[in-house]
Amino acid sequence: MFSIYKNCKNHFRLFSPTSYHHANKYKHIIKFIIAGSIATLSDFSLLYFLTDVLGIWYLFSSIIASTVGTFVSFCLQKFWTFRNNELKNIYQQVYLYFLIGLINLSINSIAMYLLVSKFKIWYILAQIIISGILSICNFMIYRFIIFKHGASKK
Repeated sequence: MFSIYKNCKNHFRLFSPTSYHHANKYKHIIKFIIAGSIATLSDFSLLYFLTDVLGIWYLFSSIIASTVGTFVSFCLQKFWTFRNNELKNIYQQVYLYFLIGLINLSINSIAMYLLVSKFKIWYILAQIIISGILSICNFMIYRFIIFKHGASKK
């Protein structure tokens, strides 16, 4: 898997050096978005599979899928996005990561209620706004607090 990534990166560098330079400059942000997208896709796919294919109650499926999606996100953010390969503090990092997830869930719920019920914003637009703000905050927390040692490495 790593060699596929490295080959794609080398081809991109040769094909478009200017674009590669700009992408490399913002690689943590790009990787953060890609990793988050993969985690979300795994969450939604598992939710669908558990609920529609296996016939598990949607609420139970949602809890399982969200938990798995969070683990996928943690692994991708830790080891790929921020290149934090140390295992010494992994339990503390998992704890903080899930704590941030619970805080995000609370903020998301309150903000959704306020934007939709009080300010009459369409719920999809409200979720986009909230997700954007939370993603920026999460990026900063992950990079500079939870995975700080790996973020400085190239």
